[in-house]
Amino acid sequence: FARQMQWLAKHYQVVEMPSVVEAVVSGAPLPRRAVLITFDDAYPDFLEHAWPVLRALNLPATLFVPTAFPDQQESGFWWDRLYATTLTSTEPEITDILLGRLSLHTRQDREHSARIMQNHVKSLQHTEAMIWVNDVCRRLANQEIVTSATLSWEELKSLSEEGVTIGSHSRTHPLMTRISNEQVREEISGSQQERENKLGKKFPIICYPAGAYNETTCSIAKDAGIVLGFSAKLGHNHIGSCDPLCLRRINMTQRTTPMVLRGRLSRLGIYADIVRHTAKQRLRSH
Repeated sequence: FARQMQWLAKHYQVVEMPSVVEAVVSGAPLPRRAVLITFDDAYPDFLEHAWPVLRALNLPATLFVPTAFPDQQESGFWWDRLYATTLTSTEPEITDILLGRLSLHTRQDREHSARIMQNHVKSLQHTEAMIWVNDVCRRLANQEIVTSATLSWEELKSLSEEGVTIGSHSRTHPLMTRISNEQVREEISGSQQERENKLGKKFPIICYPAGAYNETTCSIAKDAGIVLGFSAKLGHNHIGSCDPLCLRRINMTQRTTPMVLRGRLSRLGIYADIVRHTAKQRLRSH
């Protein structure tokens, strides 16, 4: 991560979120080769690993937090609970009416089965999905699984005072396309209100959980006063011609070397990423 950020600081203009909001609202110009650095979920490793690197390089960043989770550590993310339970269970397999028998004999089996179950959860309506996750964890657990949710509000406030933009990631991190319109309104407006209560003021940005959104999601976000909405779709954003309520992003991982980072930030590189991602999605659908 340090190598990635050092390269980014040398070759691009890393901008603050308020500058991007201002560019959308008033047309204020952004510098050439402008890049925005964002993080989802507000895991503790942002404070432990990412922020020290960013602060040393004087790079601004935005952290999207599901606002119902801070200081409620029992409210860990469902995928962490499901993964941890699957890896620690002493059961040899689990059987599901839709998924059939999933082997848990080896660690490789467990990781493969966990991925299958996580993908299945994303295909369900949110309430049904959470009931399914709770049932699977109850059937598999041979010990109480404790997963870390997010940074606390005290830690988030401290980061905000140091210059990190804290944005909304909904309240409870449901897929916006898997809940009712009324629930979408509650997730968006509620997260804005909770952020205001804890940090002092609203800030009109949201990152849709898992990047999931549709036209209705964007319309509800707009009605709630949201100016910028972030998805997980791959690509660049051209202020003035893109829809600010469904902005694209480029995901970076531990395997992203500076050379790969350079390629992925180029137009040709992002086009190749989109083609590759589309091919993967088609394979999964079959």
